[in-house]
Amino acid sequence: MREFTILKFFDRFKGLFLKIGIDYSVLRTILQVKLTMDQRKLPTIFSQSNQRKERRQICLYKIVMAVCFYGVDSYSIDGLR
Repeated sequence: MREFTILKFFDRFKGLFLKIGIDYSVLRTILQVKLTMDQRKLPTIFSQSNQRKERRQICLYKIVMAVCFYGVDSYSIDGLR
């Protein structure tokens, strides 16, 4: 796996992590995998499907928010009567 600069920075504080009770070798491995996964790029095939999913999610979010605010508005009007 790739050696990241931030991992070298954390290596300097290995003693501090061990003193706190953190298993530094496991922490370092988790961070290394996480950073490697963050560096991956999506193929262009997936970018179009992601855009469609994102549009659907935004539309669903708008619907849910409209229902919530309508429900709050109806409830507050009924409560005033």
